[in-house]
Amino acid sequence: MEARRRLRRFLGVGLGLGSLGGVAACTDAIPKSLDGDLTRRVAPVPACVMRLPPKGKSSSFSRTLREEQYWKLVFPAFNERRQELPKDAKDCAGHDVYGQEALQGGRPLRGWPFRIKEGDVVFGAGGSKLRLVWLRTHAYADGTAGGALALVRTLDDQAEAYGVGVYRGPPEQSKLRIERMGSEVIPTVQAEGCLHPKGQTPCETTLNIFLPRRGELRLAAQVPLDRVGIARNAEPGMGGPIVYRLTSSPTFEEGKIRVLEQVSAEDSLGRQLRKAELERVYTLSEGHLVESEPSLWTRVFETDNPPEGGVPSEGGNPPEGK
Repeated sequence: MEARRRLRRFLGVGLGLGSLGGVAACTDAIPKSLDGDLTRRVAPVPACVMRLPPKGKSSSFSRTLREEQYWKLVFPAFNERRQELPKDAKDCAGHDVYGQEALQGGRPLRGWPFRIKEGDVVFGAGGSKLRLVWLRTHAYADGTAGGALALVRTLDDQAEAYGVGVYRGPPEQSKLRIERMGSEVIPTVQAEGCLHPKGQTPCETTLNIFLPRRGELRLAAQVPLDRVGIARNAEPGMGGPIVYRLTSSPTFEEGKIRVLEQVSAEDSLGRQLRKAELERVYTLSEGHLVESEPSLWTRVFETDNPPEGGVPSEGGNPPEGK
């Protein structure tokens, strides 16, 4: 009897190991990537996919799109034969791009239907084959341009769009970049307004930060990088104009952005009167960037001082992308 019990225990262990072995075999058969693309791990889930014609067998270079193909990826209604975008075209996820408030008040560069030209698309670099593209269609009385902003990627057999939004800013001084907040891909556009930050002309350079969510690029924050403002009677014993300067340095981390700000006050001769420093944090929470506290600018460049040069004390140029 004891021998039979030992035999049953042995067979039970053997069957258990056999079952585990079967599970392991099935697990090994599960593919780790649907398309075998290793860079999928560092890219968001695509909202739109456009199949591309087969690439020549002799080509060993990474695939790139022509400008008209970016229009077709972002706007499926784009007429490739006529090279035209119809009025009120929806983006590839069905969103009304040109109905957004940020693009109101402008005029189409070449009327409707919009006939594209080489150079209408502005490109920004990014890692893992990702690119940020700005498809400019509108012009505004203040000299800015506006249009769709899209986060895209080109693979060997298809092009993907991860989110489409809108951006309005200086056409020649807008720098498109892609940052990373841990595993989050963060598209940014730097609108250069202070080409001579050491000068004494009111100006503002702003970093526009977007979040890709549900096929959209949503403007999540606008961080002032450089700023110059002028006020009179703003410092004790100083009756002349005082020049205020802000500089900030954003650092992207897991789940947050740290912004170190410095604001200085100088007299008309460039002598520094005082200087203040503050570290602020933008925390990612439920798909939004939450600001820990307002910019140091609003505390040093006080709101009750009448500004010069048309720069309000709580702002600079009209917000980009809003």
